[in-house]
Amino acid sequence: EEARFMAPRMDLGAISAAEKLVIWRYRTASPGGRARGRSGATLSQGEAAERLGLGTSGYRRLEAEGRCELSADHAAIIGSLTEALEPTLGELCFLARRRSRRLLMTIQRDLRVSRPTFYEMERSGNPAVVAMWRVAGFIFP
Repeated sequence: EEARFMAPRMDLGAISAAEKLVIWRYRTASPGGRARGRSGATLSQGEAAERLGLGTSGYRRLEAEGRCELSADHAAIIGSLTEALEPTLGELCFLARRRSRRLLMTIQRDLRVSRPTFYEMERSGNPAVVAMWRVAGFIFP
């Protein structure tokens, strides 16, 4: 069964199942407890794929493209993990950045902040970051 999970690009009130899967992964602690990426000890894509019983390349494709071959059981598992997930304002800012495909260094330069400062601003849903995405045309719920 081909699963397709994409959302309208500018409407952050319409969060795709694939985007909810990314948020679920970022909210889930890595079993090894090692720090990973900007969000700390979150699951890697490989760990998330293993936890869900998927191949790593299929999982990556699901996050990136919003589609991959899923069994009904896998679709049900993913649905149960992500269905009720409500993104925070910071996560909506992250999704706007992800959807925009703008380079992080360009965003930092526009806001005149360092990378760590931007990540903190994004995570907290800082009004300057929200305003930047609104000016770019993103619609927040």
